[in-house]
Amino acid sequence: MHGKAVVAPVESDDCEVMSYLNEELALILYESHILAEKASVDLLDLSREPFILFPDGFAVRKHIMQACSKVGFEPRVIYESAHWDLLAEMVAANTGISILPQAICSKITNSSVKTVRLTNPTIPWNLIIIWHKDRYQSYAMREFIRFIQASQI
Repeated sequence: MHGKAVVAPVESDDCEVMSYLNEELALILYESHILAEKASVDLLDLSREPFILFPDGFAVRKHIMQACSKVGFEPRVIYESAHWDLLAEMVAANTGISILPQAICSKITNSSVKTVRLTNPTIPWNLIIIWHKDRYQSYAMREFIRFIQASQI
């Protein structure tokens, strides 16, 4: 492994770990949805909503499913896609709601989609870079690590 960006937490004595992105997942919904004008929405308030999510195997989905389970419900997933822009367009068509990383929400340009903060609980989305301590790192990887470190100052 030369280096990878992964979702935290990762525990390994053989690896170096550096924080890359720390944010939360956010709710996206259709502009006239009853919750669209709220400053924040409790996760439990979404228990009866149709969900549009990334497929099984995506870390985002795993975090969402775990958070929903902790507050007492299993989301009713009506559509899945590996493409965030398709998820957003399905929300814009008033098909359901979705939960995405804030970094992705900021890229959504369709004015029919509103982003709302999730609370009780918030769902953290912490990306880290991880590399093996004792293996050679390419020049590109070393420069990438320096770039990330410099941008966090």
